[in-house]
Order: sequence, then C-alpha cells, then structure tokens
Amino acid sequence: MSLGMTSEVPGEVPRAGRNVALRAAELLRAECGVTDGAVLHLRNQVPIAGGMAGGAADAAAALVALDRL
Repeated sequence: MSLGMTSEVPGEVPRAGRNVALRAAELLRAECGVTDGAVLHLRNQVPIAGGMAGGAADAAAALVALDRL
C-alpha cells in the first residue's frame, strides 16, 4: 500500500503509520485477507488539525473506494 498526497492548506499531513486513511486501508486489507496493494492519493483542502474531521473523512473515503475496488 502506498500513499501520495497534495495539500492546498498550510501544515503537514500525517504520513506513513500516522495517516488514518492509510491505516484504515491496511486494516481492511488484513481483515479481508487481500494480498494486492493499492495506491491512495489524498487531496487535502481541509485545514490541518482544524477540528473538521479531515482525517476521518479521508479514512471513510479510502474504505469506500477500496471496497468498490
């Protein structure tokens, strides 16, 4: 699993083990016994640590997209 991202707001988007979208994707893969990988690309437009659930929304979107895949 790999993660790419672009951000349109100041601040640092968490990467690797700290990114909830990537963690959710890896947990889904493990739970379903899938060995294939995927490349996730996040486009951030929500202020970092702005209390607007940006990370949770990213994780939910990743799970929906990967379920469809």
